[in-house]
Amino acid sequence: MKERGFSLVELMIAMTLSLLLIISISSLFLNFGQAHRRLGALSTVLDNGRHALGQIAEEARLAGADYCNGYENLVPSGGQTARRPLRFNLASAAALPSWVNPPAGASAPFEADPGRLIRVHDCDANGQCNPPLPGPGEDVNEVWPPGIGNQMRLPGTDVLTVRYLRGPGVPVKQMASAQAPILLNDALQGAALEMAAPGPMLIADCARSEVFVGQVVGASVEHGADLGNADDSLGRSYQARHDARLFNFARDFVTVTWFVGLQPDLANPALLRPTLMRMQNGEPAQEVAIDVDRFDLRVDLQIGDGKRVDLSPGAINGNPAALPCPPDARAVPDPTGCLWRGLATIDIAALFASPPGTELTGESFRYSEDGDALQSYAANQLLPTGLAAGNRLRREFSAQVAFRNSLR
Repeated sequence: MKERGFSLVELMIAMTLSLLLIISISSLFLNFGQAHRRLGALSTVLDNGRHALGQIAEEARLAGADYCNGYENLVPSGGQTARRPLRFNLASAAALPSWVNPPAGASAPFEADPGRLIRVHDCDANGQCNPPLPGPGEDVNEVWPPGIGNQMRLPGTDVLTVRYLRGPGVPVKQMASAQAPILLNDALQGAALEMAAPGPMLIADCARSEVFVGQVVGASVEHGADLGNADDSLGRSYQARHDARLFNFARDFVTVTWFVGLQPDLANPALLRPTLMRMQNGEPAQEVAIDVDRFDLRVDLQIGDGKRVDLSPGAINGNPAALPCPPDARAVPDPTGCLWRGLATIDIAALFASPPGTELTGESFRYSEDGDALQSYAANQLLPTGLAAGNRLRREFSAQVAFRNSLR
């Protein structure tokens, strides 16, 4: 029996079908790979954004906190009632932390404006901020200079500074008042303050707090005028039944500043990546999240007549509309920046991008600072910060922090 092979037409049909099958399978793998890259990029962006915004919001809520007392107990309530500010029983203004900046004519003991416990700086595309960032020696944290270079602050991104007291402190054994040494339960608690020499200490309960120069002597703390205090007496009585506690002020009271800076990529040092940075008590800034294209802050106030207003940080600092200031309980009020005492909420927005190398075309996004419309960037388009956009996935993350009980 004679065997018959395939005809030329049959071979061509078979080859065509095989080619179509190979193309379909290749297209499927390409689509699968692109979807996999997109999901990986989206997962990275979501992880970065949620972690960073959660940490910023959590720390912002601590602004002005001193043990069991919060910012809402330091600022005027309903725009009417002035609360007692943080008291510094220090003999000389030179001994005060630089951020206290008492008004002209103030004398010891000094009182800090509660509005100085949190500051928002609105910064433009040239890197100029309003209110201006503190210069050298004017605050404990000195933020990087603006620019598009290594360890420079990214222009067009805002800056947030908060101050608060951390840690459980050391319980007071019995009522602390007047000139008597403050008694602790035992010498071990005195050692826990980690103060071998006289230094700034803070005593607080759930209503008031003050800073003084103290010296640990066994199970007690002395606070006489000979140590550098304005007088021998505490400003009020701090009772054990109100859970009064002592703190090492230099160690436990922290100033934290958040900003976006440029850091070199670990694998490619020539590539600078916009990075959300956290700086604490003048120490080197630490990286929190990378690939942050935008960082914007908005504030809402309750002014002296109880009304709510929405102002830019620069308008808050200068008060060009001469809005009524919240009341000031200090003996010598300071009208400069007085509206900060009425801070009610901060809205935080940040735009995060996928890492370099995750090239994804046609990706659109929304960013509230630019309105509700969808937008997208061309690969070579310059961002508002001055950096090239690239074909990368972007998502906005936002949080609102409230400083009034009625908003919590």
